[in-house]
Amino acid sequence: MELSVQLQQAQILGYRHFKDTVASRNRRIRSGHLLRAKAYEVEYGGYALTILPGVLDPTTGEGSLIMLECRDLFVGDRVLDMGTGSGNLSILAAVKSGHIVAVDISPVAVECAQMNVRRHGLTERIDVRLGDLFAPLRPDEKFDLALINPPFLEGKPRAGIDRAMMDPEYDMLTRFLQNVGKYLTPAGRVLLCFGCVGDLAYLHNLIALCGFACSIRKARVTLGLQFFVYELTILPSQGG
Repeated sequence: MELSVQLQQAQILGYRHFKDTVASRNRRIRSGHLLRAKAYEVEYGGYALTILPGVLDPTTGEGSLIMLECRDLFVGDRVLDMGTGSGNLSILAAVKSGHIVAVDISPVAVECAQMNVRRHGLTERIDVRLGDLFAPLRPDEKFDLALINPPFLEGKPRAGIDRAMMDPEYDMLTRFLQNVGKYLTPAGRVLLCFGCVGDLAYLHNLIALCGFACSIRKARVTLGLQFFVYELTILPSQGG
């Protein structure tokens, strides 16, 4: 899909036009999680997952759902799952990929992901690490594919679950795109999802500034709101 056309459409049908829909969507997701005081079970992509309080339920987030539709693209000898949460994308990637490193800054998310990895007998394949973005990685680690379902909303988190939904000044998104190229193989790819509930113009400008070629691999509309899966590759002049 032509990126500039999609951006124009998203700006027309984006946050300003559907302001009330966006606000309702955000309240629904946040309140649903805040009601959960104990661990609970969900089914995602054919896998049973345990979700701990404070960890985003992948069955409620548009990002996780559209990434599920792209599971056939989760292929690589080494895969990085950044912001793993419940470990849902790592578990999907284990079907067609080799070794997966799953990272999250939240201790409860790391605990949750480890529980689900053990549950499905994938401890030999999925290495779950605690830390801020690339801090838990060795400088020489390289990946064929990086997966990321980042927070779509810019703002200051108020409660635990907000950290999975909100990225102050898009700091996490910015640092990820500025540095992920250092950890990709020459033919490495990034699969990133985002939606018009966030600042698509900022994302598209950031992708270009960080030296990536970009295509949209999946687009869907949910309640009038647009969500996308982008595939990013390093431009030749940016490699090395």
